[in-house]
Amino acid sequence: MQKIFDFVFVLLLPFTCLSQQWSAVGTGCNDLARTMCVWNDHLIVGGSFISAGGLPVNLVAEWDGTNWSALGNGITNQTTILNLINFNGTLYAAGVEDLDVWDGSNWNSVPGNPHTDFYGFTIFNNKIYFAMPGAVWQFDGTTWTNIGTANTNIYSITHYKGDIYAGGDFTSINSIPLSNIAKWDGSTWSSLGYGILSGQLVDAVETYDNELYVSGLFTASAGNASDYLMKWDGSNWLSIGTGAYTRPWELDSIYGKLYIGSGTLGGVNGLAVNGIASFDGTNWDSLGSGIISGAGIGIDKMIGFDNCVYASGQFSIAGGSIALNIARYCDFTGIETISDQFSLSPNPVENFLNIDLQSQPDNVSLFIYDAVGRRVFLPIEQNHQKISLNAENLPDGLYFIKIKNRNTSIEKISKFIKVHSL
Repeated sequence: MQKIFDFVFVLLLPFTCLSQQWSAVGTGCNDLARTMCVWNDHLIVGGSFISAGGLPVNLVAEWDGTNWSALGNGITNQTTILNLINFNGTLYAAGVEDLDVWDGSNWNSVPGNPHTDFYGFTIFNNKIYFAMPGAVWQFDGTTWTNIGTANTNIYSITHYKGDIYAGGDFTSINSIPLSNIAKWDGSTWSSLGYGILSGQLVDAVETYDNELYVSGLFTASAGNASDYLMKWDGSNWLSIGTGAYTRPWELDSIYGKLYIGSGTLGGVNGLAVNGIASFDGTNWDSLGSGIISGAGIGIDKMIGFDNCVYASGQFSIAGGSIALNIARYCDFTGIETISDQFSLSPNPVENFLNIDLQSQPDNVSLFIYDAVGRRVFLPIEQNHQKISLNAENLPDGLYFIKIKNRNTSIEKISKFIKVHSL
């Protein structure tokens, strides 16, 4: 059986011009873009801005890869959104002294929330754990539970090897003496070895490659494993080379790499960087010329979306070009293969690209695009679980494919396709 399908296609620049590059996200946001999450297959951005892409949005906006849009009338009961959360398909905006939930039309305050600053969160065992001034709260979508009371602030939180880890400037939780970092095993808070020696605070905690990475105001001269950045393997503190030159206040694990960022980050383990760097477990990468914050505070959040790394915060330059408070870094140097979900051949392709699906073709949607938004419509021939894409008239370049399985929990599968006239 032969069918002709219309599907979204977007052209990239010729392959000779592609490698790794920063680009603006439309015209960006007019002020601090503090946080991001992926929800409903779109990127949701929150902060202190009141416009995005030139549109009035009020603290929160939606980016579909091409265009900005508002979510209702935005959020009016807060001044800054600190964290956006996709929890079981529901979108939450956690900010200064409130937590709001999106009902599809409006933002509403979540009943019973602690009404304090929501500094950080992690999702574990179908619950959200929030880091707050003087406390860690647990929320299951209905009920709030205080699981720890600290003497000062808890700024960051994550889960690692089945336990909850929290960092901040505290010296005790539930009256247990601690030093800026602690572990919750479900019943008791405890220290991680000696904790942070002579440290002022822990900014971020993040799990990467089966180890816990920690950044903050601490140095090797005080007895810590390395400067401003080190890791915990479950038993011991370990150095990450010579550490960072200055304090990175954000750590995010994205697409198999660890990303670190801040407004003042100038280098890590001997490598000079501008505001941001990535680590693959062995080597550090400066991500081109990085991000220049100018008078802004720099990077506040990094996240993966459509196979690019997005960075948001308060800055004006990314990769040497203007990017207002949000930018993306796309690495097109390799071809990703997801053999257990679908396969492509040949790759590179000259005329026809063959796609072998691992699910019934009636249950999938196929898209080819990039974030630029230019579209063409191409014919494809389908025979059971095999699809043939006519690429004869495509310009040389690199393309991105996405397949959604509508009948399973897999909503998005993506892969790079390099098209080259041989």
